[in-house]
Amino acid sequence: MVADLDAGTEAGPGRLHLGAAATEEVVLDVVGAAVEQLERIEWDLRRHDVVAERRSRLGAIQLGAEPLRRPDRRAVVAALVEGVRADGLDLLERLDRAAELRGRVGWLHATRPDDGWPDWSEQGLLASLDQWLVPRLGSARRRVDLARVDVRAALADQLDWQQRRVLDELAPTSWTTASGRRVPLRYGEVDGEPATVMASVRLRDVLGTDVHPTVGPGRLPVVLELLSPAGRPVQRTTDLPGFWRGSYAAVRSDMRGRYPKHPWPERPWEPQSGRG
Repeated sequence: MVADLDAGTEAGPGRLHLGAAATEEVVLDVVGAAVEQLERIEWDLRRHDVVAERRSRLGAIQLGAEPLRRPDRRAVVAALVEGVRADGLDLLERLDRAAELRGRVGWLHATRPDDGWPDWSEQGLLASLDQWLVPRLGSARRRVDLARVDVRAALADQLDWQQRRVLDELAPTSWTTASGRRVPLRYGEVDGEPATVMASVRLRDVLGTDVHPTVGPGRLPVVLELLSPAGRPVQRTTDLPGFWRGSYAAVRSDMRGRYPKHPWPERPWEPQSGRG
């Protein structure tokens, strides 16, 4: 309770000259009608989590706060979505499990712009949270619940029946070499450009292959990252036949010195025999 308070100066607030402490019960008894009960359901930027509480306020003075037992579901979901917008997609800890699907669809979005493939870039996902994330937040209440969201399933649900039917045909997950090796295809990983596809493969596993791999109806070339027997990058190419008949000679000379126990034929495009 304040009895004497000066107005202060431009340099600082007023000083209390006469006052006494009062319990909350006394305050409520005197000014109870002026106390407001406010519900707060929002993303707290300091806690990095949802806050759902009921606050008692007397003007600018907060008298107390208590958690809401049954906060409004729509308000909680809105707060979680705002949290993802504010703190980023890293709140969705299972986002990495959707990387392959995002890359393939991102490649189709970039190379087939008229076919209606969604934009699953970081900006695209943040702009469409209401479409793909909100349906997965039915019982979510806190930040920890965001970490449990199956992002891959949430995104897959956004593809229509026709898109799901043709996805594997247009953007396959692997390429099979002449030696029978299945090599994963990685979309959008060349300099962060979504319209690219890359495959990392040991050079000896493409011996006997004289046709460069392509994907999609447009037969777009795969960027082949050729590896040494130790798995180190040797060269990248989008023209395997040209590589064989060109810079392979220098690569062969180097590889023969480094890995003499491996075969390095002079005509690598021809069918090979006896390779393990």
